[in-house]
Formats: sequence, structure tokens, C-alpha cells
Amino acid sequence: MGGRRRRGIWPEGVGRHPAGSLLDIVARWDRDLEVRQFSPETRRSHLGALGLFIAWAHERGVTQAAHLTRGMIEVYQRHLHRCRREDDRPLSPQGQYRRLKSVELCCSWAVRRGFLHANPASDLDYPRQPQHLPQTLTPAEVAAVFTLADDGTPEGIRERTALEVMYSTGLRRAEVARLEVSDLDAQRGIVFVREGKGRKDRLVPIGKRALAWLDRYLAEVRPGWCRDPGNYRVFLQASGASCTPGMLGIRIYKLMRKAGIAKPGACHLFRHTMASQLLEAGCDVRVIGQLLGHTDLQTTARYTQVGILALCRMHAAFHPAEQAAKEEQPSLAVEPAPSVDGRA
Repeated sequence: MGGRRRRGIWPEGVGRHPAGSLLDIVARWDRDLEVRQFSPETRRSHLGALGLFIAWAHERGVTQAAHLTRGMIEVYQRHLHRCRREDDRPLSPQGQYRRLKSVELCCSWAVRRGFLHANPASDLDYPRQPQHLPQTLTPAEVAAVFTLADDGTPEGIRERTALEVMYSTGLRRAEVARLEVSDLDAQRGIVFVREGKGRKDRLVPIGKRALAWLDRYLAEVRPGWCRDPGNYRVFLQASGASCTPGMLGIRIYKLMRKAGIAKPGACHLFRHTMASQLLEAGCDVRVIGQLLGHTDLQTTARYTQVGILALCRMHAAFHPAEQAAKEEQPSLAVEPAPSVDGRA
């Protein structure tokens, strides 16, 4: 029988748990990540994974970090393989990897700090990760979502503006949610991305259509929602609070389903679509990687496999069967009809 997902245990902070306990070690590691300027999203992800592991370990009577063994980690890995979500689907290989990697990284840190003598999670054989191609939207699908978003309401103007920004710049939803008014340079057509993935800043060009929607939103919608003069975030809620990445994702997900688009993903689909369309138009893959904020060219290289139109053109131009088919096609020239007296 496969295991079911359980609630995790989150540490409350350094000094609030028995010394040497799993909760104490995780709280200390989280504090160290905070001091080293790791993003809140990264810390939250690790805490979530480790909280589930600690809950699993507590059920088996293991509360002290020193009691962890290699055999226990291997049993936990088998448990993750059997684990089922609420909808009875198995945990994905990526999900299994992330949970195990958090355990390994935390234990590795504990060894360096002298809390553990050895890392019981070192040199694990992780589940093989599937190599999925990024999904993209067709121009008709992009237009359908844009049309649904633009319903004339303040919320619709905000959603349409956010979509235009994502489609024009390829920003991640978290990067869009963190945009501040001062990050927009309409005169030069540039957006300043503060602390994108990996806490790295970058400059990204933005198109005129997206800037026009930003002008409309900033003039017609944002002033009526801004309650705090010290809140400089571009995208706000009607209450005056800043939009969160999760909120943007939910709103755009609903728009896509309303448009009849069942492709997985929401905000990220517009990022993938922008990159693949640039590639189809002949943009250098290294430039696309710089726009998207990729540190590894291999990450951007995935889009070369999505650029199917260029492959189709090369296939038609060079495949022997295609060349033979062209030669076998009957001539489309129309012979002139003979006159009544038999002369052309």
C-alpha cells in the first residue's frame, strides 16, 4: 500500500527545540540560509520538504539527528516512491528528488558544523528525472487569453497588463509580482528585474504594446487601489495589498481554462511561448538565455527542440523523399483552350 501525504512539522526557530533534535538542526540550518541571503522561496521550499521528513521520522520514534542512519534514509526514499497525493497520483520524480535533496543538503551542513559525524543521505541514487520539453501556446491561444482578460474591469485591466508584461519580457511570475514602479523605464523600453532567480539582477527589454497597457493600468487602476504611499509594487489588489505570485498564477490559470486551454502551467507558459517564438524568428539562443535569466546554456537549449517550424523547413528542403515528391507533382500550368476552329 502506498503512503499518503501527511502534514509536515515546521521548526519554530533556533533555541526552541531540544539541542541536537531534528527540529533544532533544521531551525539552525534555516537561520544560516537566512543569514547567507537565500531567498524566502528557497527557504520555504526546504522547510516544507524537511518538515515532511521530520514528521515521517517522528512516527518511527526518531527525533534526534544523531539517530539518523543510511538505512533510514533509504527507507524514506522507498516511502516517497510509494507516496500518493490527495488525488491518488504518485509523487513525481521531481517531487521525490526535491524532498531527498533537502535532507541531503541539511545533513551536509550539519556535518560541516559538527552536529553530525557523517551525512547519512550522501551519495544517494536519486530517481531518474524525465526530460520534458517546455509547453508553448499558439498565437491563437495567446490572443484568446488576452481577449478574456480584457473585460473592462479594473481586475481585467490588471490581468491583461500582467499577461502583456510576461509575454513581452519572459519574466517569471514572482519577478512580475516584485516589480516596482521605479523598475520601469518606458523611455528606453527596459525593465529592471531585482533579484531574479538566484538573487541576480538583470535588465530586460519590454515592447511598446506591453508599455501601453502598463500606462493604462498605472493611470486608471493602480491609483484607486494604492492605500499605502510607501508601497511601490506595480501590481496591487483592490485592497491595496501587493499581488503575490500565487495569486497571479491562480488568476491566469482560470483565464486559460476559461479559454479552453488545458495545457499544464499558467504564467510560465507565456515565458516558454516568448522564448520559443523568438527562437523561431531567428534570435540567438544565447540572447534568449540572457533575457530569461538563465545561468546555464543547457537550460535555454531546451527551446531549440521546441522550434519545430525551422526543423520542418529543413526537413522539406533536404529530405530525399520530399525532393522526389516535388518532382512527381503534376504541372499546374494550364494549357490554353483550343478555339472553335481548332487553332490555339
